[in-house]
Amino acid sequence: MSHSETPGATIPGLAAILATLGWLATGLGLGSGSPVLAVATLGVGILLWMLDARIAAVALTQVGVGVVAPNAPLGMIAIIESGPILLVLAVLAEQGLSIHTILTGTGFGVILSGTTLVAFVWSESVLVAAGALFAVVATSSYAIHRYELVALGLVDGETG
Repeated sequence: MSHSETPGATIPGLAAILATLGWLATGLGLGSGSPVLAVATLGVGILLWMLDARIAAVALTQVGVGVVAPNAPLGMIAIIESGPILLVLAVLAEQGLSIHTILTGTGFGVILSGTTLVAFVWSESVLVAAGALFAVVATSSYAIHRYELVALGLVDGETG
């Protein structure tokens, strides 16, 4: 039995709750910047969601965020981004992934976006923020690769 099939690992209705909160956050966030954009994004996005084009709906919310973000303060961008993040979590919950898997993915997302945000606020340079993100992803990827090699017994755990 895999981890995602563990009894009691998922919460019934979690996907619906996350999706509702995601659409609410998207509407409120985009509505604060452009009510017309919010209505258009919500109308088309919810239609796509109901037609089971979940990823297209999430992508559409990101387009809305991209339109509003250049003129929004940093705090508002965080609020606006919470909508698409909740929608992605709803898609993951619909796939039957365990709470542990969803929270682990969320944790990595927070680490990556937090690192990028801190680098951007500190340097006020998109290039530095992108470089910091690249460094974290590269280091994390190597660490995961190394862990898998040790876990499979292909190399010993000694580093030196």
